[in-house]
Amino acid sequence: MGAVGSGDLTTGIDKASLSTNAERMVQDIETLFPQLGMIGVGELIPGGMVTTAIDPVEIARDMSPIMEALATGTWPIQIPTGWSGWQGGLHYIYNPIWVDEIAGIFPDVPIVLTKMGRGFRSCFDACMVIAMRNANVYFDMTESPSEHVREALARIGPSRIMFGTDLSAISVNYAYEHGFAFLNGTEPDSEELDWMAWRTANDVYRLGLA
Repeated sequence: MGAVGSGDLTTGIDKASLSTNAERMVQDIETLFPQLGMIGVGELIPGGMVTTAIDPVEIARDMSPIMEALATGTWPIQIPTGWSGWQGGLHYIYNPIWVDEIAGIFPDVPIVLTKMGRGFRSCFDACMVIAMRNANVYFDMTESPSEHVREALARIGPSRIMFGTDLSAISVNYAYEHGFAFLNGTEPDSEELDWMAWRTANDVYRLGLA
């Protein structure tokens, strides 16, 4: 998975620079994905990188070149939700109601809403509404409380939810233990657990696991 376009949100504050950033991401997708066998775009934070818009229609317009490039290979993209401690990580871009617009315009691009609201009720509700309206929207359960995981299971099913962690590059053992701890109190059955543990990711990222 490539983290195409992620980075400092303070870059590219004028429209020309924002457009250039989007064009570079498109070039990376068109060139590097086939060459390197990349399977998806890691967390892309569009605010400040390819757009400074607040209106969902304008954000979708600025994101369209990237989404069009992903659609050619039905490659998935991760979009973070909830909040971020990074400078410039303004809340409006992490409250993902705007994703509804791009999900509807590009139904063949799988969109993974990482952290599924990160425990904040308003963000989780936004994630849930978007996922219920758009079959190409998925969740990962990083930093999600058990009650949100349980509600998501009831509303959209385990085939739209996958394991996730923010700490794999730091400490793999802690990352897995920490990630699955969010299932405490959720009590998934064996089929639900299989989907969340690997089957959903296998389908979204076409991993070829049996």
